[in-house]
Amino acid sequence: MQNGSSSEPHGHGVTEMCQRVLCNLLTSEKFNSLCKTLFDKATKPESVFDFSVITLRMKQKVYEQSPALFLSDIQQVVFSSLFIIRHFIYSYMVV
Repeated sequence: MQNGSSSEPHGHGVTEMCQRVLCNLLTSEKFNSLCKTLFDKATKPESVFDFSVITLRMKQKVYEQSPALFLSDIQQVVFSSLFIIRHFIYSYMVV
């Protein structure tokens, strides 16, 4: 970093940064605790968390051109997951 700006070209390394953020999220203690709670009840991880769009966009380096799209994609995964989790909890309480 020189004079307050990165020495890397604009957008370069954004995909790698997004991968690190996603990795940190997935390996966090809170995420691990949530997974243990959900998956101890025989719920499949892929039925709650769908990272396929993010994975595809990382492979295609889409986030290099639009880093804000990564945040939007993460928010969509979280929103979708919360809906599924809420439904799961409700059905568990009703039974």
